[in-house]
Amino acid sequence: MKNQKSTFCEDSILNRICTKPDPKWNREDREMNTVLCSGDLILDEYGRRVYKQGKELKLSEKQFRVVQLLMSNATMICSRDSLSNVILWPETGTLMPNTLTKQINRIRDRLGRECDERPYIRTVNTLGYQWNFPVYKAYINREPWMLED
Repeated sequence: MKNQKSTFCEDSILNRICTKPDPKWNREDREMNTVLCSGDLILDEYGRRVYKQGKELKLSEKQFRVVQLLMSNATMICSRDSLSNVILWPETGTLMPNTLTKQINRIRDRLGRECDERPYIRTVNTLGYQWNFPVYKAYINREPWMLED
């Protein structure tokens, strides 16, 4: 089963994305199978994974949460304080001044750039960060074996 999961992640994620949910799905199924798409990125909240051009990116849990927050709020500017306190380091309360900047830069390195060379995460001077591309919801058709742990 593990080999099937990795095959799904790397080979067929793009083939399983659709713009409308399966009519047989109930509300819980729709929520579980919703993904966020932006440029050539797919964020699978349920699977806790990010894909670029169909290939899974390796992100830490904190990095995933930053991408998730920014994509979920793409029309808003997320302040440095909200990213630091709510997403990255809720357990500590204090943060070295450049820690958030370093984390954002690491995420940018992992995500790369879209075809037109714009970074996915935009710095808004003195205010914070913003997702730099339109985001839309789509759905992923999961097979039952993909949901097993």
